[in-house]
Amino acid sequence: MKKLMILLVFAFCSCIPKAEKNDQLNDQNFDYLIGSWIRTNEKPDRNTFENWKKLGPTEYQGIGFTIKDKDTIWQEDVILSKTNTDWNFSVNQKGEASQTVFKLSKISKDGFTCENQENDFPKIICYKIDGELLKAEIEGGDMKIPFEFEKLK
Repeated sequence: MKKLMILLVFAFCSCIPKAEKNDQLNDQNFDYLIGSWIRTNEKPDRNTFENWKKLGPTEYQGIGFTIKDKDTIWQEDVILSKTNTDWNFSVNQKGEASQTVFKLSKISKDGFTCENQENDFPKIICYKIDGELLKAEIEGGDMKIPFEFEKLK
C-alpha cells in the first residue's frame, strides 16, 4: 500500500504544470516592440532609432542606429528569439565578427530583462512599454544608460 501511495503521489506531481515563470517565458509575445521608434532623450546633434518586426511566433528582428550629420555613427542588429525553452536577445554591432547573447531572465506583461554577466558592458538589458513610450536601459557595474523612445507614425 505504501508503494502504491508513493507511485500515485509521483504520478500526480508529474502532471502539475511547470512554474508560472517558465510558462511566461515560453508563451510570451513581444509585439509591443513592433514598429519604428525614435529616441527622445538623445543628444541634440543626433537621432537614434530602433525598428522592430516580427519574423514568426518566436522570433523578432530589430535594428538600432544613430545618425549624426547624415552619417550613421552607430548601428546594431538584434534578434530576440526562442531556442528550445529559452528566449535570447542576440546583439551584433556593425563591424563586429560575432554576436553577444543575453539570456532572458525576467519577464512581465509589459517588459523583460536579459542578462549576460560575462559581457564587459552591458551586463543587463531591460525593455519596458510604458503607455506610448518604449523604455530601455542598459547597465553594468555602476553605469546605467536609459533610452526613451516614442513610436514614429
